[in-house]
Amino acid sequence: MRFLSIWWRFFTALQLLPVIENGEETTLVGGQAVLEGVMMRSPHAWGIAVRKASGEVVTHSEPLERQSEKHKWMAWPVMRGFMTLGNAMVLGYRALKFSANAALEEVPGNEGGKKLEFSGWLAGLNVVFSVGFFIFMYKFVPLVAATRIAKMYPMFSGRIGLNFVDGVIRIALFLLFIWGVSLFKDIRRVYQYHGAEHKTVFAFEAGKPMEVAEAQKFVNWLYTPAAQTIWAQNGFRPVDPNVAKRFKAQFPPRPQLTRL
Repeated sequence: MRFLSIWWRFFTALQLLPVIENGEETTLVGGQAVLEGVMMRSPHAWGIAVRKASGEVVTHSEPLERQSEKHKWMAWPVMRGFMTLGNAMVLGYRALKFSANAALEEVPGNEGGKKLEFSGWLAGLNVVFSVGFFIFMYKFVPLVAATRIAKMYPMFSGRIGLNFVDGVIRIALFLLFIWGVSLFKDIRRVYQYHGAEHKTVFAFEAGKPMEVAEAQKFVNWLYTPAAQTIWAQNGFRPVDPNVAKRFKAQFPPRPQLTRL
């Protein structure tokens, strides 16, 4: 059962990889939440720290080659974006696999004493299953639903209308998936590590000491009047009552709105 639990966490985190991955080359430091840990990366190196059930923290780091420095064509416009995304996803997958294997080290082995681990074929099967899940959930289901809605409401039967409905359904399904898996304790834990990774990056970029107290200040700062003002100036509804009053013309009160 422990193995199945870890597999479920690994599979779900794999679906959330585009969300929990923050490896843009435009930032000095990026990172990603993994199972009971965080992976951090800079332009030329990456490292990972994972907490086992026993409390022991396992770490690993190694240099990170930038393929664009070896192959100039990878730095071309458009190609650079594809390569950056691809490299970020590959590194994120490696980090998830490392964290899953670290968790499995404390699971009793088989009769021969061999420890369980996510082997190459099992990891590959996860990728294949994930791709299939993505195609079904975010391609097939929205297309079928949008087509049926277009038949019921001819105003959406045009190319623009059909694509609009299809896009809305995709976004709704994705947000529903993120919310649904967050109800699981193990996946909510991954979200918490993702938040910790962001706070750590903010503290690092601000030149603050790498301490919990310093990193924690950044999530609290988001709710200060200064931060809420910046938030509102960039087109987002503020939650601070005083700031909301100043921007009430731009953001009229909506009683039906709620906070998550």
